[in-house]
Amino acid sequence: MTDLGKTREQLLEELEAMGQRVAELEASATEHQQAEGDLRASEGKHRAITEAALDSIFCKDLDSRYTFVNPAMEQVLGRPATELLGLTPRELFDEESAIIVEAVDAPVFRGETTNAIRTLNIQGKERTFHTVQVPLRSAAGEITGMCGFVRDVTEHRRTEADLRESEQRFRTALEALPGGVFAHDLDGRFLLVNEAACRNTGWSRDELLGMSVTDIDPDATTRNDRERFWLSLNTEGSITIEGTHLRKDGSRYPADIHLTGIVLDRQPIILAIAFDISESQQAEQARRALERQVQQAQKLESLGVLAGGIAHDFNNLLTALLGNADLAVSALPPDSPIRPLLLDVQNAGRRAADLTGQMLAYSGRGHFIVEDLDINGLVQDMSSLLESSTSKKARLSYELAAELPAVTADATQLRQIVMNLVTNGSEALGDEGGLVRVRTHSCDDHSPLLNGASPDGELAEGRYVVIEVSDTGCGMDDETQAKIFDPFFTTKFTGRGLGLAAVQGIVRGHQGAILVDSELGTGTTFKVLLPALDHPAEPVTPPTEKAEDWHGSGAILVVDDEDLVRKVAATMLEQTGFSVLTASDGVEAVALFRKRHGEINCVLLDLEMPRMDGKETFDELARIAGGVPVILSSGYSEQESTERFSHESLAGFLQKPYEVVTLRNKVREVLGNE
Repeated sequence: MTDLGKTREQLLEELEAMGQRVAELEASATEHQQAEGDLRASEGKHRAITEAALDSIFCKDLDSRYTFVNPAMEQVLGRPATELLGLTPRELFDEESAIIVEAVDAPVFRGETTNAIRTLNIQGKERTFHTVQVPLRSAAGEITGMCGFVRDVTEHRRTEADLRESEQRFRTALEALPGGVFAHDLDGRFLLVNEAACRNTGWSRDELLGMSVTDIDPDATTRNDRERFWLSLNTEGSITIEGTHLRKDGSRYPADIHLTGIVLDRQPIILAIAFDISESQQAEQARRALERQVQQAQKLESLGVLAGGIAHDFNNLLTALLGNADLAVSALPPDSPIRPLLLDVQNAGRRAADLTGQMLAYSGRGHFIVEDLDINGLVQDMSSLLESSTSKKARLSYELAAELPAVTADATQLRQIVMNLVTNGSEALGDEGGLVRVRTHSCDDHSPLLNGASPDGELAEGRYVVIEVSDTGCGMDDETQAKIFDPFFTTKFTGRGLGLAAVQGIVRGHQGAILVDSELGTGTTFKVLLPALDHPAEPVTPPTEKAEDWHGSGAILVVDDEDLVRKVAATMLEQTGFSVLTASDGVEAVALFRKRHGEINCVLLDLEMPRMDGKETFDELARIAGGVPVILSSGYSEQESTERFSHESLAGFLQKPYEVVTLRNKVREVLGNE
C-alpha cells in the first residue's frame, strides 16, 4: 500500500503542512471574529448617532415601506417605530400628502438624490419639511431602497414669512414717509434711501446709493467727527438740527433733519430723516406777513378812530370860530381896522379845517367832493406850485401817459397826495440834488402791481390809474419803510403832522392802495393806485360859493349839543330872516317839536348827541310830522353820516365847519325859495 509505504520523512512533512493549515485556519477565524466585532461596534456607533440626531432619519425598501425610523422621526409623526415600520405613505398620510411624498420618492428609486421642501398634513396640522433623500445600493450596485434626512422648517419658514412681511411693511412705511430717509455708514456712504430722498434731491435711488453724504452736504463732517457723533447719538438719543441739502440741479433746500444712531449687522449706522421745509418756511413767511398786515390794519383802525373823533370835535369848535368871525366881518364897515384881524382869524380857521380834513382822511371818514378827474390835467395844473415847493437842486420830470382813463376822486385830496410825495422826494435828494419824476399810467387785473397792494391784501378787480412819484435820493432801509405810514412818524424834524399816514388815509378813502419801493442809496418810488373809469375825463371847474342877498322867513329848529354851535347857527339864520328855536339834545328837540311843529319850516339836526342821537331824533320827528325837511349836520363826511338814513329821507347835509354863505345856500336849496 502506498500510504503505508510512506517514509517517515514524508509523514513528518505532511504533518507539518497540516499544522500550518490549522494555524492559518485559526488565524482566519480570529480575523473574522475581529471584523465582526468592528462591524458591530460601527453599527452601534451609527445607531447611537441616529438615535441622538435632532433631524429625522428614515429608510424605505423598494415598496416604499418604512424599514427604519429614528426617535426624531417618531416624534414628528407622533407614532412609535413599532407602528411605523412596514407602513407605506398611503397608509401613513392622507391622500394629498401621500401623493406629495410619492412624487418626491420616485426619482430616488431611479437612482437620483433629491433635495426638496414639502408641506404635509401631520395629525391635522400642516408642517413644512426640508428633505434630502439618497438611494441605497447593494454590493453589486443594485438599488435596494432609500435613506432620508428630514428637518422640520415650519417655524423657520413662518419666521422667514414674518420677516419678509415685516420688511415689506417697513419698506412701505419708509416709502410713505414725507421726509427723505438717508442711512449712511461712518464713511458717509449711503446704504439706504427712500423715494422722498430721491424726490427732494433730484437724484435716482441708484445714483444716491453710489454717493456719500458729502455729495449732498458739502459741509458734512469727517469720519472721525461722524464716529464721535454716532457715539453721542447712542448715548443721548435722537437729535434734530436745521440744515440744507444740495439738489442735483445745484440748488439747495432747507431741511429739518432728525438724526439717530443704530447698529445694523454689527455696523454703526447714522439714520437721517430730512424734511424739506421750503413750503413751511414760505407759509410761515406768509403768516408773518399777514400778521403784520393785520397788526397794521388794527393799528390804523385804532388811530383812525382816534383821529376821526378828534377831527369831529375840532370841526364843532371851528364851526363856532369861523361862523362868529364871518358874522363879525359882515357887521364891520369895510374900512374898520379890526376887519383884517378877523380875516386872519378866518384864514387860520380854514387852515385848521383843512387839518381836520386830513385827520378825517387818515381815519377813512373824510369829506370828499368827488368828481370825474383827469389826473394828467391835475398834475399839469400843479406844475408851477410843485416847482416852487421843491428844492432848487431838484429837477422835476413828467411822464404822463396818453389817453389816461378818468378817476372819481376829490381833487383837493389828490393835490395833497401829489404835493406830499413830490416834496418828500425833493427833500430825500439832500444837498447833492437829483431827479424827482412824476409819472402816470394804468394797469389792469393781470398786473403784478395789484398783488398785495392794499392793506387787506386784495384790491377789487378792474383797471387802475397809477400816480408814480420816484426820486434818486438816499432811499430807505427796511426798518424805516415799515414805519413810514405810521401817524406822526417822520425822518425830518418833529411836528410835521400826519404826513404819509394822511396820504394813506386819503388813498384808502378812494378805495385805492399805495405801494413803496426803496433801497438805501438807490432812491424811492411811491405808486398810488386809484380805480379807473371806463372813459377819459373832461376838465371840471370847481364851483365857487357866492354870498347872495337872500332872506327867508318862518321858524327853524337848531338841534346841537354844542352850545357855541347852536348860538352861531342861530345868529346866522336870524340874520337871514328866520326865527330860531334851539334844543341841546334829541330829547329836548322832540318835546319842542311836538308842541310847535306846525310853525317850524326846517330842522338843522346834529348827528352826534348824548341821550338821543341824530338818527333816533330824526325818526321821532318823522313820526310827529314827516313833512318837515331836516338838514343833517356833522363833523364827519356826508357818506358816513348819512349811511344809516334812507336815500330820500333827509332834505340835505351840511358839513362842519360851515360859514354863513354855506348855511344860507343850503337852507335856500332845501326850502326851494328863490
